[in-house]
Amino acid sequence: MDSRDCLILKVLKEEKSITKTAKRLYISQPTLTYRLNRLETDFNAKLLVRHAGGVYFTEAGNYLVDYACKLLDDMEEVKANIQKINQCVEGTIH
Repeated sequence: MDSRDCLILKVLKEEKSITKTAKRLYISQPTLTYRLNRLETDFNAKLLVRHAGGVYFTEAGNYLVDYACKLLDDMEEVKANIQKINQCVEGTIH
């Protein structure tokens, strides 16, 4: 699972629709479905239940979404800290 998969899960949780998620992330529905199926295979668990009104997450899916959101938040914090480090002025003023 990479950061793109984390983003997919987060947006899917918000949209509750594969179609809307694909549009929002500018990817095709088959690509999105493929990635979701791959995640289910990788974790050997059913993550989503698809129905006419959209999708909802199973218990395992909710756990994975929560973890994915935490990873995305942690990544943003790391990026912000790296930016702070890069903006620090070092050296001696004469």
